[in-house]
Amino acid sequence: MKNSFRRPSPAMVVAIAALVLALTGSAVAAKRYLITNTKQISPAALKQIAKLAAIQGAQGVPGAPGATGAAGATGATGAAGAEGKEGAAGKEGLIGPPGQAGNMSWAVVEPHGAVERSSESNVTATETAPGITLVSFGNLADLTACAYEATIGLAGHTATAFPGFATVVRSAADQNAVLVQTFNQNGVAAELGFHLAVFC
Repeated sequence: MKNSFRRPSPAMVVAIAALVLALTGSAVAAKRYLITNTKQISPAALKQIAKLAAIQGAQGVPGAPGATGAAGATGATGAAGAEGKEGAAGKEGLIGPPGQAGNMSWAVVEPHGAVERSSESNVTATETAPGITLVSFGNLADLTACAYEATIGLAGHTATAFPGFATVVRSAADQNAVLVQTFNQNGVAAELGFHLAVFC
């Protein structure tokens, strides 16, 4: 029965050639040989070839890449890093439009209802009862949305007013008038001078 011989792979031929050159010495390496039969190879080299073939057969041909595995769980959050340096100051913003100035009117009234001075020439004061004075601002069409403030005080600078206080309310009969009531320190109505301001 004849022994079957498998044709060696290109890699195997290279390995055999390297092995033959190594076993036959440097003198043989300088010549070229054509190997056509296993009888041309020494028994020691054939053993080495058999070992290499066995190793190559055990390793086998690499298979196709496997499918990608599922993503792993999210790892724990790392520690916070060091605080960075403060950034450079930004450019100065544009200047906004000027706000709308509010309107203010005022009047200084004597104890018996005479207007000593005022912000407008057409401001009038009328004493309707002792300690009750109606101050009308003719330049204002409606004081409904305005604020009123009054305090006891004299018109001049040579004396001080008697202690007391004043209350203010918009007139129900005249929408551009304020009703001012003055009282002494005991809360009794009294004819006292006052300073009135209206803010709209």
